[in-house]
Amino acid sequence: MAANLRRRAEAALSALGLTGPITNEQIKGILEHDRGRPIVVRTAPAKVFTNAACGAWLEAETIDVILVPDDADPMLQAHTVRHEYGHMILRHQGGASSIVGAETLRELVRLTMPDLDPERVVAMLGRASFTGPSERDAEMIASLLTLRSVRAADVLENAETESLRRALGGSGV
Repeated sequence: MAANLRRRAEAALSALGLTGPITNEQIKGILEHDRGRPIVVRTAPAKVFTNAACGAWLEAETIDVILVPDDADPMLQAHTVRHEYGHMILRHQGGASSIVGAETLRELVRLTMPDLDPERVVAMLGRASFTGPSERDAEMIASLLTLRSVRAADVLENAETESLRRALGGSGV
């Protein structure tokens, strides 16, 4: 079962060209192009996340917003963003109604996206929620992207080291 899950996740990543070392910013750019709208990542007060959720994706016609807890470790925030990217890659519908209550969601929209109508967002997000297999699938995507982001950091570090070595006339660093 896990091998099949990984194969499906790898195929979804390959379909978007997400194959080698890659950063969250590069993933964001590819998804913005694929989805035809900007993706905004924002922090939100940790108290709005319930049911052990670490983040939320709000999908609208003209924008995607990913929310992560403001008190989370930066590495957890980055992984959470990749998890939400996983939902986008797998073509799930974005919604936070199962993560936060309607009143909390209204407050969250007012705090983080003052240009959007909170009532419209709450109504839109009430249309669907995902648990179980979709969360597992998105987490597999996030894990694979995390491995690729670590490789990207290694590639960047090696390139920077090599650039520094050349700038110093080939001496060891």
